Amino acid sequence: MYPEPTKPGTLRRYGHRGTRLSLLSVFLTILLAACSNLVDEPKPTFPEGEPPTTNPGAPFEPGEPGLPGDPGEPESPTDPSDPAAPEPPSSPGDDDPTDPRDPDEDPGQPSDPGTPDPGGPDDPHDPGGPSDSPSGGPALGALLWQATHESGDQREWYADGGGGEYNSGTGDAWVSSKYARSGKYSLLMRIDTSRGGGGTRQFRWNELDNIDTITTIWAYLPHHISLDRLNDWFNFIQWKTVKWAGKPGGDYEYNDPLWSLDIHERGGPGSGGPNFLKLVNFDDPRGVSAEDAPKGMDLPVGEWFKITTHFRRGTGTNGFIRVWLNDELMFDKQNIQTMRPDQSYTGWSVNAYADITYPRVTEIYVDDVTIHLPR
Repeated sequence: MYPEPTKPGTLRRYGHRGTRLSLLSVFLTILLAACSNLVDEPKPTFPEGEPPTTNPGAPFEPGEPGLPGDPGEPESPTDPSDPAAPEPPSSPGDDDPTDPRDPDEDPGQPSDPGTPDPGGPDDPHDPGGPSDSPSGGPALGALLWQATHESGDQREWYADGGGGEYNSGTGDAWVSSKYARSGKYSLLMRIDTSRGGGGTRQFRWNELDNIDTITTIWAYLPHHISLDRLNDWFNFIQWKTVKWAGKPGGDYEYNDPLWSLDIHERGGPGSGGPNFLKLVNFDDPRGVSAEDAPKGMDLPVGEWFKITTHFRRGTGTNGFIRVWLNDELMFDKQNIQTMRPDQSYTGWSVNAYADITYPRVTEIYVDDVTIHLPR
């Protein structure tokens, strides 16, 4: 049997329904597409609603927020070979810094930061000699400043206009997630000496207005640092003494490190021996002099270590510098000059700063940096 022929009216009715269903399907498709365009893609958020600092020329590292992917061509080095000479560094992301106490650059005509009380030998408030315990590190008092880098940028170093980053040559620094002593981030300092010397220096000076300051730095060396036999200096920590020639923010009368902690090699430069610290005196009337860390007090590679310093500002013979490695006393220099009587201020910095290094691209990570008063 054959089915009965479809009635014309029935055919037209089903045909109209199919047309209406097709139109409804197209309408719903267009409506869904329009609604989807109204939904924004999620955007990254940063602490306090601000993006992290991005430094020109900084290489990208996976997991690091806000770093550029193209490092670009490094600038030709301009840093002089003499580590005691003033340098022309640059501030990251700011080609015209305006802080009057930029220790290495003429920033223009900012406001007068004032001149700290030198606390000389006749100062009635001079607290006398150090009261630290030789072992276990100094007793910490009030916390004046710290940098944990957990904001994802370097804002802590610039806090209150009391410091900042200053670079020369191919030196640069940025916050990294590759290694961290605590939390998620640390500060990576990197120099490339393949075409000449360079440096990156992280400064603080506000806190150094105090007669006594205790600094703590946790550092990490991902590799051994070797130096050139004819140019074997690597400035890691320094205390600078600075005097304006006239109005603050103008020219300098002098801008010199008085004391520094330099990285060297046991057995001499290029020997491959363990890295250790030298305490260097740039103000020795007989010429630059240095004292080696005791044997066995070397800097480890691939693990965090702590450097603690107790610095007393003093003219003549009423200053001192004490240094601990992992709470073991390494240097104890007393009755020394740590500032000049006519200076404008003291600057303290953590650095990766050298002329020639091996490997040519040298890295140091620092974290949990603090400045305290003594107890």
